[in-house]
Amino acid sequence: MQVRQQLADAAGVSRRWVSLCEKGHPGAEIGNLMRVARALGMAVRFEPAPGPDEAYVSESALARIAASHHIEERSERPNLILRVIADADWPFPDGAGAAPLAVAAVDLLESDDERARRAGAEILGRL
Repeated sequence: MQVRQQLADAAGVSRRWVSLCEKGHPGAEIGNLMRVARALGMAVRFEPAPGPDEAYVSESALARIAASHHIEERSERPNLILRVIADADWPFPDGAGAAPLAVAAVDLLESDDERARRAGAEILGRL
């Protein structure tokens, strides 16, 4: 018997469902996931998804960064927010395309958004 079939039998799901789940199929029902985890002797813990990372970049560095990292503008669910600063207002040395991490962390601490303040504190704690 194949491992997938053994897992499917232990969890009470089909072998096809296990295969689809392994491939990241978006239709994986939470109940089936819990049964598979239990069959594997695993515990499942749910936590809030982390928010998007944020960075400050100079206007002149934006195109280069976006192209080299395949960044899409105006995504519905971003995992990165780039705060673009006009080159004339960029306060950091020439060649510094992004603000130092400590500067971004302090800026986040001053935010009205609770999530942003937590992120700023976490960053400062790692520095």
